[in-house]
Amino acid sequence: MADTAPRTSLARHRPRRNCPRRLRTSGAATLMGRWLTIALAAKLAKGTRRTELEALLRAKPAPSDKPQVIVATPRRFLSLRKLLKPNAAVDAMLRTLQTGLALATEKGLTTQLDLSDTPAPCHAPALYLSHHTVESPAFAALRARGTHVMHFKAADLPGRTSLDPLGFAGWSSLADKTAQELDLEGATQAEIDTYFDEAKAAAISGNVSKYAQSDAQEALPERYVFLALQTIGDMVQRNAYVPMLDMFAMVIERFEGSPFTVVVKRHPKCRSRRVSAALETASRQPHVQISQGSIHQLLSGASAVFTVNSGVGSEAIIHEKPLYCFGKADYAPVAHQIRSRTDLAKATDPLRDSCTEVERKRFLFYYRNIYQFRQEDELRPRLSALIEKALHQAQP
Repeated sequence: MADTAPRTSLARHRPRRNCPRRLRTSGAATLMGRWLTIALAAKLAKGTRRTELEALLRAKPAPSDKPQVIVATPRRFLSLRKLLKPNAAVDAMLRTLQTGLALATEKGLTTQLDLSDTPAPCHAPALYLSHHTVESPAFAALRARGTHVMHFKAADLPGRTSLDPLGFAGWSSLADKTAQELDLEGATQAEIDTYFDEAKAAAISGNVSKYAQSDAQEALPERYVFLALQTIGDMVQRNAYVPMLDMFAMVIERFEGSPFTVVVKRHPKCRSRRVSAALETASRQPHVQISQGSIHQLLSGASAVFTVNSGVGSEAIIHEKPLYCFGKADYAPVAHQIRSRTDLAKATDPLRDSCTEVERKRFLFYYRNIYQFRQEDELRPRLSALIEKALHQAQP
């Protein structure tokens, strides 16, 4: 999670029309090694993971100097350790890689699996579908040569994947848009309203979140704001306007002496000593409460939600709460953007939404149905449509 595409010059990574033989040989050797790792993992894995790995092996493409479709992932995601460790996000990655390769082959296209977060293909394919990557000079150079570039990654809720031309989270194309700019592909307001109500009911009744949530009801203050923390080393923290622990201190300071308690929840995977120390210090203040409760219980009773750019922010949308972000996020169109203490003071006096009810519902519809898709029943149709779009775009 802490890795990102290296910041390098456009010239260095410009795709070459004639690849040196040394580059082709080196890349082929690396790829062959990874296919052997996948084969070994398929023998050692069990259950669903074995099924996914075996399906990927069946979709292994024949060698091609000019693949029309390239699916890619940074090589670290295909290490033996990653492939044997249970993880829903890795399962989703494997299914997407396999389905992309299989669909392209079914359509009579040549394909390739690339192991890089910085593409350097020897020619411009029609489609470059890349896992857990973000826009960089290398992707821009590829796009300039006519390639349809799309990035995918496991999304904020189980079983969902985001698909975007620029990346994920704060790198996505959504991060700099307004709710009014979103193309809802003809959806009516009645359809949008119905979807919002159904999504809200399903998430709350099922206590659905990215991580398992407690079903126990925690005693909470009558009036509080909710502060959702993240892991300090998370890649998306690079898009913070305000570092997380500085944000933590700012919010606690802002509500000292106010009618509101600050209820704080630590990220379930956070093991940082710095965060532990900050929580210990904050817990001594009378207006701060540290919680381990369900995200949905905390969101439902909160007067507002504060975070850098956690996925909890997107979950706050269905609870219809004022949302304050201290970093770039893919749900930025419906959140206050806070870059300083001055911004925080102005935006919270009084606590208020940054968007209208209609804008919030339109955004959620777009976020869940266009920006994301369900792995279970939408993976094949979404990737099939993506391949067809790329082929149409590539036609002279």
